[in-house]
Amino acid sequence: FRFYVYSAYVERRTVAAVRVIAATKTRGADPVVCRLWLSDNRTITLKARVKPIRENWNLKYSATYVLCLLRDSGVKPQDTVGASISIVASTAPNRPPTNLLTIRDTEPKSGIEETLHVCVKPFHFSYSRDEWLIEWFELNRLLGASHFYMYNESLSVQVACLLEHYRKQGLVTLLSWKLPIVTKVEIRTEGQFAAFNDCLYRSMATAGWLVVIDVDEVILPRRERTLTALLTSLRASYNPQTKAPSAFLFRNAFFYLRWEDDPEAPAPLVTSRKTRKKDGRRRTH
Repeated sequence: FRFYVYSAYVERRTVAAVRVIAATKTRGADPVVCRLWLSDNRTITLKARVKPIRENWNLKYSATYVLCLLRDSGVKPQDTVGASISIVASTAPNRPPTNLLTIRDTEPKSGIEETLHVCVKPFHFSYSRDEWLIEWFELNRLLGASHFYMYNESLSVQVACLLEHYRKQGLVTLLSWKLPIVTKVEIRTEGQFAAFNDCLYRSMATAGWLVVIDVDEVILPRRERTLTALLTSLRASYNPQTKAPSAFLFRNAFFYLRWEDDPEAPAPLVTSRKTRKKDGRRRTH
């Protein structure tokens, strides 16, 4: 039985709880409880609800939520910010815990409505395409992205240096991601849905929009110049605004590297070489 925890966030929306991002067995997860360590030196044991995230390919392990329920505890959600929490087996609740997470706030700050952040699944297999990554970063910055959350399972030295450069500029949060479960055999692709959900809650207080894409993907508006303008326009098209959806799904198209290059490409960039211009717009070959 393996039960891994990564991060913890205040949950105020549908239930008063602390939401822990974790990974454990898809079916029949062992029951657990939460030990909450408050700043006033109180320690409280909370009931826990384990909820596997469904995108798991029916494999043995799954990205998972652990909801540490505050109901009837006498603790308000805002009082847990900055406190610590541990997940322990309910069969041995008094055993010294092997994990300790700091609880992060998710309350949105004012003025973040048009702020756009980007989530990327964990880098793995010593990802090394540094030049392509530079192009991807700069294109997304032109499209309005102001911060990128990335997870490092394994990187080449060159890409690690590049991400450190962007981190120093305040553009990248790079988080270690070492999940000791066999990818694609025991859990779906590096447990990427745990990373995506960590990114969602990690950015909730500071971003009005969150884009989940890979480093070989980009969302290009057809008319608006930025993604923030596109998303704002889409949201404004709903009347009343309470009818606007909480998320938008974009149809994708593939531009294969095996396609011939555009001989008139203005720069040695993948996005220039694999598309051509027609009537002022990009099109496929």
